[in-house]
Amino acid sequence: MADQTSSIAALVKIFLQIEPILFAGPLVMDETSAAPCRFDLSRSRDSIGPAGGQLAVDLTTLSGCQWAATSDVGWIAVSSGQTGNASGRVGLTVGANTGAERVGSVKIAGQNFSVTQDAVPAAAPTPAPAPSPAPAPGPAPAPAPAPAPAPAPAPTPAPPKPSPAPTPPPKPPPPGPVQFEGTVSGLSGRCPDVSFNAGGRLVVANRNTDYKHGKCTDLSNGDRLAITGTINGNSVTATDIELKGSKGD
Repeated sequence: MADQTSSIAALVKIFLQIEPILFAGPLVMDETSAAPCRFDLSRSRDSIGPAGGQLAVDLTTLSGCQWAATSDVGWIAVSSGQTGNASGRVGLTVGANTGAERVGSVKIAGQNFSVTQDAVPAAAPTPAPAPSPAPAPGPAPAPAPAPAPAPAPAPTPAPPKPSPAPTPPPKPPPPGPVQFEGTVSGLSGRCPDVSFNAGGRLVVANRNTDYKHGKCTDLSNGDRLAITGTINGNSVTATDIELKGSKGD
């Protein structure tokens, strides 16, 4: 019994001596080697016109992950990026289409990338043939003989000479100046061109009218005026106007 106790004590002493070495730091694992490979395409499909051309699709994955790209149809060729072991780009060459719309696929890292190619456009309809030219006209018929000329008509006698127009009467001499007095009413217009009634007549004044004992702007209804002027139709064009005061003066 004493031997077993001493053996256990010796083991405990040895463990306490190596403990700092065993637990000096954390255990590090290589996470990269344990991560699974995942492949992501930038898009899953694309389209192109009937003439064909180039397409490209990007692949994203971890470094060290192997992949390959292969076409399932003869009119799509993998022109670049056939294989890889990290992220990369796959280039495709699409041939020209001479028929209806078609769909093909390329397998990239186990994923399908679909390509749709448009149909070749329908040919333009054949234009209708041009109409045949009209037949050439036949020879013109011979002209009918001209009729015999009619006899010349007898000469018409000359008309008698018109009587001379009567001599117009002489124009009457222009009317002389008139002088009258009257009270202003119905004044209108703007100086110097104004008109008003006075002495039973329509009086028109203008820039040539002379004023005595006042001016044009002094005129108002009810003023007593002495007017000199010339008759012009139904009005008198005033040459001189003398202000004699208002009606109450």
